[in-house]
Parts: sequence; C-alpha cells; structure tokens
Amino acid sequence: MWEIVIVLLLICIVAYDIKGNTYLREGMHWLLWGLMTAMSAFAYNLGVDVMNAYQPVFEEYLPKFGQANVGDILFNLFPEFEPGYMLFTALCKTIIPSWYFMKAIFAIITNLIIFNLIKRYSSHFFSVLLLYFVLVFPAQHFGFLRQTMAIWFMLLAFDRMHKKQWVRSIVWLLIATLCHTSALVLFVAPIYFLIGKDFKRFFIIFAVFAIVFILFREFIISNVLSLGFSDYVGEKYETYSNDELRQRTFSFFTILKYVINVGIPLYTIYLLNKRGKDVEYTPEVFLASTFLLINIFMPFLARANDYLDIFRYMLFVEFFFLIAEQIREIKISRAVVFSLIVGYTIAVGISRYNRYMPYSPVKSIYAYYPYSSVFTKNMPPERQYIYNVRVE
Repeated sequence: MWEIVIVLLLICIVAYDIKGNTYLREGMHWLLWGLMTAMSAFAYNLGVDVMNAYQPVFEEYLPKFGQANVGDILFNLFPEFEPGYMLFTALCKTIIPSWYFMKAIFAIITNLIIFNLIKRYSSHFFSVLLLYFVLVFPAQHFGFLRQTMAIWFMLLAFDRMHKKQWVRSIVWLLIATLCHTSALVLFVAPIYFLIGKDFKRFFIIFAVFAIVFILFREFIISNVLSLGFSDYVGEKYETYSNDELRQRTFSFFTILKYVINVGIPLYTIYLLNKRGKDVEYTPEVFLASTFLLINIFMPFLARANDYLDIFRYMLFVEFFFLIAEQIREIKISRAVVFSLIVGYTIAVGISRYNRYMPYSPVKSIYAYYPYSSVFTKNMPPERQYIYNVRVE
C-alpha cells in the first residue's frame, strides 16, 4: 500500500506540479486522501505507540458514556491520557465501540486538516504531500495520536492568530493542551504572529532570547522543571536527555543539519519576498526555526517541532522550484526539481527510518513497513518483535 500511494504521488508531481496539467487534478487529490485515510483507519499493528498502548487500552479499558460520567472520563480514570483524547474516545466508543471506527474518524479529520492546509498555502500540492506522507504521516497516524489531535487545534489557533483574533486563538491553544501537554510550549506563538513577517524584528528578538538562554541556561531549565506540570516536563526531560537518538553533539554534520533545516526555509522566504511573493505562514516558520535551535540545547522540547514541520517542508519544496526556475532548458529544469524533491525525501527518510529503535535490534522502518491491514492481519517478524517487547 505504501508503494501504491508513493507511485501515485510521483505521477501527480510530474503531471500537475511540474507540467501544470489540470485534468483530473481534483480527483487525484481526493483519491490520495481516500487511500491515506483508509491506510490509517484499517492498519493492523503498525507503529509502536498504537499497537502497544493506544489500541489495547482503548479496547480493554477506556469507557464510553454511560459506563462512567463525564468527570471521570475527563479527569480520573486514566491520568496518563489527556482529557481531550479521553473525551474523543468516549464519544466514538459510545457511537460504535470499535477501535477501527475511532481510528477512521481520527484519520478523516487529520487528513482533511492537513490536505486543506497544504492546498491553502502551497501551489505545489502533491510535492508537499509526498514529504508529508513519507516523513510525517507514519508518526501522526501510528504514533502520537494525542499530539496529532493537539495539532488539529494548534492549526486552528494559528489561523486565528493570522487574523489577529487573539482571544479565539488562546481558546484553541488551551483546547490543544487538553489533547497533549506538549502544546504548552506553543503559548509563545502569539509573539511570533505579532512579529509578523518582519525579518529584522525576528532576528533582534531571537538574538535577545538566544543570549538570555545561553547565559542562564541552567537557571531556566531548573525553574522549568519546578513548575506545576513538572511531572510531565521532568519525565520528558530525563527521557529525552538520556536518549542517544536525541543527543546533540557538535559535529560538522550536526551543524550542517541545523544550517539546512533553519537556513534554507528562512532564505527561501527572503527570496520569495524579493520576487514580490507573500509567504503567509512566515510566523510559523520563524517559530519552527526557534524551536529547532533550542532543541540543540534542550532535546526534551523536540515534540514542539512536530507541530511545525509541515511548514518547513512547504518551504523546502518552494526552494527546489526556485532552483529549477534558474535553468532555462525546460526538460532539464523539470528533471532537476523532480530529482531534488525525491532526493530530499529519500535522504531524510533514510535518516529517520534506517536507525535502530531504543533497546531493540529492529530498525524504525519495520514499525510501518510493510503495510498490514485488519483484513489480512499480516504480521512481519520484525514487527512481531516490537509488539512482543513493547518498546517504551
């Protein structure tokens, strides 16, 4: 199934994003939406969190309305699950007490929001969708379901911030935190929307924040850990700081990685502005750049990047098309942009999925590949191992 969607995306990139055809474009949009939604809804033991935590707890313990009152569902029964997620599962389970029904509703909402976001902001829809499908989709649909729900409301908050509707945006931010506590760190977002698209103001404020953080790093960290939500922050700080995959050693490749992931999106905004093109999601990119740099020193804030990665990927695609525009020969230009999009996807995908999972001899890719559906219930031995050891 993964292969089918990727092949369709590659065909659509050439036909629509590169050649500019319009025939059946909208139909391909909805075909890909349907395939991705079905993949998420009917997946069988994909991911790590889903098969080792979410699905077993949902099927065996989570209540529906009538089995417990709203207060118990939201606050008392499972304190490890945020209230927003508990309310969502209770509602779905009351209608149809099936994990796959709940997962279908989850997939429909998530893909509608993400597809609409890409279509709204990018003229290269299928190119961005390829990056989303390979680099974001697996984690969103088979990993952190609660955080994905928080992303729904965070994107609504960003939309209100663009319109300077601060009260509504704060309400959506608060709802996002009820789905996943990591959304708390996004309460700094209004500052970036007040900065708007002003590069000079962004760099001044960012420089001030950076200097203060570097000078008072230990003081800031110790006080953050002593806040009221210290159980969550303390646990994540210890886990992420001790996780070898999240360690930040100052090597040439680490510096290059951050130069690319921060520098290229910012430079692309600059180039587009010089050409008179407005990048509406500039504040989100400023925010993403800040968290990426903070992540060098505080890896436990890495989850903040999951809210913002899609905006960086949209700018990477814009950058690739800007490079191709400099080539006058149209056939060479098309080949270059296609190669850059596919090459970037492969390079980042290998980095992300070709590493071993914590405390396991199994690589990350096997958590998602090959695809298994509830209808066939195929269980590759590598995924069986992940299921048996229940990697934390």
